[in-house]
Amino acid sequence: MHYRRIYEQYYGSIPRDENNRPFDIHHKDGDRTNDDISNLEALSLPDHYDRHWTQGDIGAALAIAQRMKKTHNELSYLARQHALKRVKEGTNPFQRRPDGTSMASDQVVKGINPFQRRSDGSSLSSDRVAKGNHPFLDKKATGNRSRGRKWWNNGSINKFTKECPGDNFIRGKL
Repeated sequence: MHYRRIYEQYYGSIPRDENNRPFDIHHKDGDRTNDDISNLEALSLPDHYDRHWTQGDIGAALAIAQRMKKTHNELSYLARQHALKRVKEGTNPFQRRPDGTSMASDQVVKGINPFQRRSDGSSLSSDRVAKGNHPFLDKKATGNRSRGRKWWNNGSINKFTKECPGDNFIRGKL
């Protein structure tokens, strides 16, 4: 995030909001490689979200909304809008083209599909696990991520705890 340093060198420290969160540095033209100072502006998280939403950059708005701790329903709506936009633009990785190929099959041909196994049994995902930077790794836990917890349900809700949460709960998920 060298563009933050560029902004600070020109304008000084990056402003903070009322919750002491630093502002985001927004690329006005949408090109994250254009770090010209005239293309950079500091925006609060809500303002940055609004800017991307009004520009139609739903993917960026979704990423910012996650940092804003929007509700599950709001995030679900944004994720759906983003997926629909990608289908419309033909950029959904699983969408088939008229020739039967997809972005996912392009990744397989190039050897960059994260789920594709190499001849030695490894994959890009297993590389990330070995390096400790896979997004599903629990950085605080070592070994078993469940830490002795189990799924329990009472016929209408699930709970993930170490001990049975009550007499009416049984092991397993609904």
